[in-house]
Amino acid sequence: MLPAKLGHEKLTHMARYALEPIPDKAVDEALRVATEKLNGKLLSGVIGSIGARRDSASVELLGKFLNNSDPDVVRTTAMALGRIGTTAAGKILQDALKGAKGDNVDRICDGLLTCAANLLAEGSEGKAKKLYDSIRGNDIPSRIRAAAFRGAVLCGESDSMELLAGMLNDKDLRMFGMALRVATELKEKKATKVLVAELAKVQADRVVPLVMVLGKRGDQAALPALIEMTKKGDKSVRIEAIKAVAELGDASAVPVLVELMKEQDGEISQAANTAVAGLPGAGVDSAIVRMIEKPDPTLRVKMIEIAGQRRIGKAKPALLKDMSDKDAAVRTAAVRSYGELAGVDELPVLIDMLTK
Repeated sequence: MLPAKLGHEKLTHMARYALEPIPDKAVDEALRVATEKLNGKLLSGVIGSIGARRDSASVELLGKFLNNSDPDVVRTTAMALGRIGTTAAGKILQDALKGAKGDNVDRICDGLLTCAANLLAEGSEGKAKKLYDSIRGNDIPSRIRAAAFRGAVLCGESDSMELLAGMLNDKDLRMFGMALRVATELKEKKATKVLVAELAKVQADRVVPLVMVLGKRGDQAALPALIEMTKKGDKSVRIEAIKAVAELGDASAVPVLVELMKEQDGEISQAANTAVAGLPGAGVDSAIVRMIEKPDPTLRVKMIEIAGQRRIGKAKPALLKDMSDKDAAVRTAAVRSYGELAGVDELPVLIDMLTK
């Protein structure tokens, strides 16, 4: 009864909606038969259902619709083959791409990208890589080329890091943007090594976003290179490197950042101040407490303020001492930070300071 409604203009959608989840091969056969009788939107809908059911037995049948005069049928067919995601489906799409023209190139490539992604998700990296490579080797739109390179890198084959390096230096900004995206997706440590190496090779306007990605990756292997970049060069690069160090760093980064807090340039100094305040770890807290106990006059107030911002409980004894300092700025900062940390038991101390 439902298959009979596939050719009904108003009821076809509901018929397909009901048929798609039914685990019966008779449904697949009914959908295949329907493709021989329909055209236009009705045909596209049935082909879409075949793709949704991932009917691998329909691959050869679908192939002939990649040359259909209706662009919507071509698009739906390419995506259906992509969703089926078998090697055979990929081969049919590859063959169709060789003779594709105009917008059909985009439609068929989208199907190939989907097919390759499904193969990759199933663990068939080698098969997926072949499909991605077949797209990279054609004169295709920038959007698709960039997506194919991303997929090829994610396959993790022997040339993946070489491909990533090439993307970072590609003259096409879309390709560079895709390289940054895939760099955040990769978990391999070797990707960090590639990114650090390319810092000295990419165009000047690409350094800041590359540094940003190194921070987001969370791999401390990049820390030495980033710390070095905080010290000299273009100010925008230095500030981004400081931010990245804050994302990656630990107590070992504190001395470098503290020195940067002394910079006369207010933006550099403030970036370093924010970085120290945000560095994670108990080791950082201990380093800050040591600097409050043995203060650097140029940073004393800032370190006291940071202790309050970080809620460093073990800084309270040092802050209590500084609340009686002869320098009004030190006293004021110490009182504020102590107040940030104080509980009910410390209220008498604060009240006593207020009365004085």
